[in-house]
Amino acid sequence: MLSLIVASVLCAALGGAPEPLEPASATLSLVAFDETGASPRVTLLVNERAVVPPAIVAVAPGVHRLAWLRDGEPSSLGSVTVRAGEFIDVVLDVRAAAASVSVLRDAHDPAGVADVAAAAVAGAARGAAPVLLRVLAVSLVDDAPLPGARLHRRGGGELGATDEAGRLVVTVPAGAVALSVILPGYAPQVLELDLHDGAERDVKVALLPLADELDELTVRAPLVRGGLASAVAERRAQKQVVDVVGSEQMKKSGDGDAAQALRRVTGLTVVGGRFVYVRGLGDRYSATLVNGATLPSPEPERRVVPLDLFPAAVLDSLLVQKTWSPDLPGEFGGGSVQLRTRSDPRGAGDKPLLSFGVSAGALLGTTATLQAQAPAGALDALALDDGRRAVPRSVVDASRAAPIAEGNALTGGGLTKKDLERLGESFSQEWVPRPALALPALGASAAAGDTFATPWGSLSALAALTWSTDTSHTETSRQLIAGSADALVVTDDLRIDATERSVAWGGVLSLSLAPRAGQQLRAVTLLNRGADDEARVVDGHDDDSDARLRLLRLRYVARQLFVQQLAGTHALPWAPFTDTLQLDWRAGYALAQRDEPGQRMVRYDEDTDGRFLMSARSDGNQILTSGLVDHVVDARVALRVPFATWSGDAAAVSVGLAAAGKVRTVDTRRFKFLLTGPRATDADVRARSPDAIFTPELIGADGFTLAEATRNTDNHTGSAVVGAGFVQGDLPVLPDVVLSGGVRLEASQLRVTTFELFNAAAAPVVADLVGVDV
Repeated sequence: MLSLIVASVLCAALGGAPEPLEPASATLSLVAFDETGASPRVTLLVNERAVVPPAIVAVAPGVHRLAWLRDGEPSSLGSVTVRAGEFIDVVLDVRAAAASVSVLRDAHDPAGVADVAAAAVAGAARGAAPVLLRVLAVSLVDDAPLPGARLHRRGGGELGATDEAGRLVVTVPAGAVALSVILPGYAPQVLELDLHDGAERDVKVALLPLADELDELTVRAPLVRGGLASAVAERRAQKQVVDVVGSEQMKKSGDGDAAQALRRVTGLTVVGGRFVYVRGLGDRYSATLVNGATLPSPEPERRVVPLDLFPAAVLDSLLVQKTWSPDLPGEFGGGSVQLRTRSDPRGAGDKPLLSFGVSAGALLGTTATLQAQAPAGALDALALDDGRRAVPRSVVDASRAAPIAEGNALTGGGLTKKDLERLGESFSQEWVPRPALALPALGASAAAGDTFATPWGSLSALAALTWSTDTSHTETSRQLIAGSADALVVTDDLRIDATERSVAWGGVLSLSLAPRAGQQLRAVTLLNRGADDEARVVDGHDDDSDARLRLLRLRYVARQLFVQQLAGTHALPWAPFTDTLQLDWRAGYALAQRDEPGQRMVRYDEDTDGRFLMSARSDGNQILTSGLVDHVVDARVALRVPFATWSGDAAAVSVGLAAAGKVRTVDTRRFKFLLTGPRATDADVRARSPDAIFTPELIGADGFTLAEATRNTDNHTGSAVVGAGFVQGDLPVLPDVVLSGGVRLEASQLRVTTFELFNAAAAPVVADLVGVDV
């Protein structure tokens, strides 16, 4: 199907400028495209002269017949009348149901058109500084962005096509320049600009759809990247079942991180404030991606990433995909949570971005009240431990090759009583929470970005930082109920009071370089860190001891995630069958770390006199330190091939390869104080507070002795290698029905090795899983 649109004073085609013309001559610029924006190979006849677009043809003033070769036979397209000195673009649209000719003539004097072209050539000849031009193409009807709109410059060829947000950044010579914007299904638009040396210019062009008539009521609203309108438009355009949350929604709702933003998504449940359950399936059935890349997890017993680690200020949008697609990793059964980092360096009105923000909040019943909190460190505001919670260096050095234990004549080695006493006294005496004022929630953020013209192309840069802190207090009851012959019996009845101070900060740096039209390189650096400092008091009846217990726990956990990504998008104009062949690639490295410097727990059991005594059980007291390091290397390459179906509709096929490798190490140590001497069994001593029990006066052979409590299964390493190939296609079968599908082949190998830390002779326990899935 074919139609012809003739627009006067549109830009020249890719074929370059013609030879100098006589004053009485005119010029036709011939451009052809199909419904996908591609340039099909067709032959036009201009007065019996065969021309293959894109091309520029000099003609004499007067009437000229146009036709195109259809199945080897000429098919008339009508005629066009040109005047002396006029420059007319002939735009051939290989899509419409009927062939027709429309002539859109400029109201300016034709001589002015030549002046524009001459001024552009003169500006380039005198070495004028190039001008950075930012173009935004939208629909005149609803102001929606128009991807794929092609920008042409008179005498200079095609400058590029707009991206998914309808934007294009190019550099053009200074001076008077004539441009045109062409998009299948829309009337071409002419831009005549006077550009100053070295300046920057923002241009918004609205294209009118080629429809028989327009609705009487038109609602127009500006497009906000990450806004509600763009989120709804993306959800509507997706072929899978997805939910999209934009940055505008997160800001209006006061969401501090990704986990809070996902609470409002249908079918999702956020557990523990950080883990996502999709459609009732556990967190192990979900996958988290950042800009499409696999992430490591800072959790020792989970493979998923806690989403409270991602501040909302560094995110552009969140997409939750609940159905399968071939281009995504096949490791999720419930859903895939895809996080997109901020990348747009423009602020309001397409101006350079520079923003600062502060926030404050209060929690009713918690803020400004006295709550039992863990002792604070000097670097807590940066989510860093200053060393006061950590296991002393002397203990680490003394147990590098052997556990902390007393030596004896039979086994040899070990430590003396004096050494054990010295090491036990080196631990700090902070064991219990202290009443402290709960501070309000505070936050700050800053962002800056802009686009610059460089000798290598258009460079966009964005940097964003965020910091927040919060204090929460929860009181919960937990009951364990068992069934007997004739009734239900409450076995455990516990009350849990917990106060947690949280600190989170993060930053993102995004750089994007567009060397020329259809080419883009991107680099993204993301660093997030958060820490939770919890004081917990558990009180109630315990069925194991058939008595009342009281448990005190101080726990500080810091998590950090670093991501470095490189990506590129490249149009391949040398493809023999289409000029819209697109190659996308991505490579990245990610590092997750978890540090628990020194969790402390003490248990008290109620005796027959109603006093609470420090428990003599094996789990009566414990100091735990743990560290985790998880590395991920991820790469992907995909080739997208668009084509037109038998009915002229746009279709596409994508093929790609992906690979990911992971290496994880978990290092855990446990220590405890044994009740070895007579002073440790004194009920009056055991009734004291922990910081009055584990003192230099009571630590020693006649009281409490430090010992190793590390388990044989506490330490392990793991690795995973996944390789995949996929084919995906989108095929329109009816006007409103698109068949989308494909196939993905994945081969994977997983290995987990658990080993005894101090027994090199013991064989490690190795678990392997190798599989190939389609």
